[in-house]
Amino acid sequence: MTEIEFEEQTAKKLNMWYDDLLWCPSQCYYYFMHDEKMFCLRLRWRHCNPWTAEVIKCAEPDYNIDNNSIRKPIEIPFFTDDELEKLKSYLTDRLDGIMELWKQGKECIDFISSKKSPPINII
Repeated sequence: MTEIEFEEQTAKKLNMWYDDLLWCPSQCYYYFMHDEKMFCLRLRWRHCNPWTAEVIKCAEPDYNIDNNSIRKPIEIPFFTDDELEKLKSYLTDRLDGIMELWKQGKECIDFISSKKSPPINII
């Protein structure tokens, strides 16, 4: 699938964050292509939990996220609910590393202890 086909089929653009922040849990989605496959970064926040992240291989042929989607959690540092933009940058800056660990078959993408993680710059 090409970027144009994806956008026509889903009415979404690639490499752009989509926020669903109206209620708890709040969620954000970032769709992207890797090795001609469709993936999504998903962030989730609940009142009692910090932000969590996962990378999802979208189900074909409709490229939605459903029960057939392969999901892997991403271990991230703590970000408060008002640090959402910093968290988004943190993940998109590490997208190549996330997908490298995905291809290695890791069950969990761990950037906290990974030597491949660029330094955290939360200011």
